[in-house]
Amino acid sequence: RKRIGFVSADYQEKYAPTTLGRDVVVSGFFSSIGLYKRANQKQKKTANSWMEFLGIQSLSDEPIGRISYGEARRLLLARALVNRPDLLILDEPCAGLDIPTRECFLQTLEKLAKTKTQLIYVTHHIEEILPLTTHVMLINSGSVFSQGKKNKMLTRGKLSEAFNCLIELKKNSGRYWVTGSRSRNTKHSSKQRN
Repeated sequence: RKRIGFVSADYQEKYAPTTLGRDVVVSGFFSSIGLYKRANQKQKKTANSWMEFLGIQSLSDEPIGRISYGEARRLLLARALVNRPDLLILDEPCAGLDIPTRECFLQTLEKLAKTKTQLIYVTHHIEEILPLTTHVMLINSGSVFSQGKKNKMLTRGKLSEAFNCLIELKKNSGRYWVTGSRSRNTKHSSKQRN
């Protein structure tokens, strides 16, 4: 468990609104939602250093219920990192964030490229796939549709086939953006499957 970190928007809702930012982060040592054990000095120091790394040390004494969604999400990221996991799984971490807050969170993830932690990023939004991403797996109806290197997976043809609609795609600043989509008509779709 300590080798894998996990961040999910669902975690954010489970914390009592009065939980202080530092306690959210320290709870990662115990894999708990809330803090039910006393942290030692080394754990507190590690939590503080991750908060500093992510630029959120000012949230230490703030209750999670009184800060923004984006700030709370970065606390959860620090919580997931306190055990220096080999693998960090981010399950739709930008869900519920507005565009500026999402971009700030994604910039925070780019800082993680400097660490040894590997990331698995789950999203429905192509534009959240960062330049640091090397491989992409497309899932359709609960099954793996295709997987491989990012530049082979994020193409107009591959995405159109995976989602059974016509997708227009552009690459800008190392990220991919859907610029349009339209459904295929039934007659065309059935010809494509044959």
